[in-house]
Amino acid sequence: MYAFLTYPLDVIKTNRIVGSQLTREAGENLPRELVSVYERGTMQAGFYRGLAPIAFFVGARGVASQLGIRSPLESSSAGSAAWLQSHVAVAVATVAMNPLINLSTMKQIFRGTGSEPLSYSKLAAEAGMARVFTLGITAHLVRNALLWQTISLYDQTSFEPAQFLFGLGALLVSHPFEVARVLIVNGEKSGMFGSTSATLKTLYASEGIA
Repeated sequence: MYAFLTYPLDVIKTNRIVGSQLTREAGENLPRELVSVYERGTMQAGFYRGLAPIAFFVGARGVASQLGIRSPLESSSAGSAAWLQSHVAVAVATVAMNPLINLSTMKQIFRGTGSEPLSYSKLAAEAGMARVFTLGITAHLVRNALLWQTISLYDQTSFEPAQFLFGLGALLVSHPFEVARVLIVNGEKSGMFGSTSATLKTLYASEGIA
C-alpha cells in the first residue's frame, strides 16, 4: 500500500532525472509538478503511468506468498553462506525484474506536450526488445546490492536512530546508480547495456553532486 501511495513521487523523480518537459515547465517545484502530472493524465496516464509492470511483479509475489513459497531473501539464517545466498537471490531477482522496471521507467516519462504515453509494445519496439532486458542492468545490479546490504544491517539492530541512519545511508549510496539507470534507459540509443561509469562521470562533470 505504501508503494502504491508514493508511486506518483516516483513518476516525478524519473521525470526530474531525465529533465523532461514536465519538469522544465514546473521548475522542480513538487506541488506544481503534482498538479501538472494530474492535469496531463489524471490517474492512469498521470499519477500511475507505468505502474502495470510493477503491479504484475507485486501480484506474483503475493500469489507465491499465499502458496507458501518463500524467497531466499526471507531466510533468517546467518553466516557467510546465507549472506552469499541472499545476494545471489537479489542479483537473480534484479535480472528478472529489469525488463519490467525498464518498461515502467519508459512509460513514466512525459514526452512533449501530450499526456497519453506510448503503449508498452511501442516502447519496447522503439528501444529494441532485447535492449529492454539489458539496458541499465549494471547500474540496477549495483543499486539493489547496495540497498540489500544496507537493509541487512538495518535488520541487525532495533535501535531506532541507527535504523534511521541505515535507511538514510541506503538512499544516499544507491541513488546515484538509480540516476544512472534511468539516464541509460532513457538516453542510450545504440549499446545493449549502457555504461554506468561513463554516465556517472558525465553527470558529475555537468551537474556536480546534487
